[in-house]
Amino acid sequence: MSWYVWDVRRPTTQISPTAPGPAALVVDDDMGIRELIGELLESEGYTVELASDGQLALERMRASSRRMVVLLDVMMPVLDGVRTLEIVAADETLARRHGFVVMTASALGASEALLRLARQFNAPVLSKPFSIETLLNSIGDVASRLRD
Repeated sequence: MSWYVWDVRRPTTQISPTAPGPAALVVDDDMGIRELIGELLESEGYTVELASDGQLALERMRASSRRMVVLLDVMMPVLDGVRTLEIVAADETLARRHGFVVMTASALGASEALLRLARQFNAPVLSKPFSIETLLNSIGDVASRLRD
């Protein structure tokens, strides 16, 4: 099953913004992808924020008092995913507080900088399209590390 199809009959459970545990920040310049992944994560019990580029993502990460799993697309306008991760890596507070899942249209063509940053953050790199199971497992793994 590809990442953009899921059973809409699944029960929806939402947590309040003050609930413990990480929230999710979906960062993608494609509004449809951003909203679809956001709805999926809300149905899985995550509190979700959305951002259309890396600059907005940085603003939301800095403003958040909660730890977040950040689903970060690589190719975006304004500030791309690689540069966003470089900025986070230089900010110890952001680097410690948040975890990352990288989404890319071509993992085979991933730059050396992206691969280095993914290793540094222990961030899974998902090649689009990806399965819902792969996405949720990756997010769950990163979220479990944030609870420690």
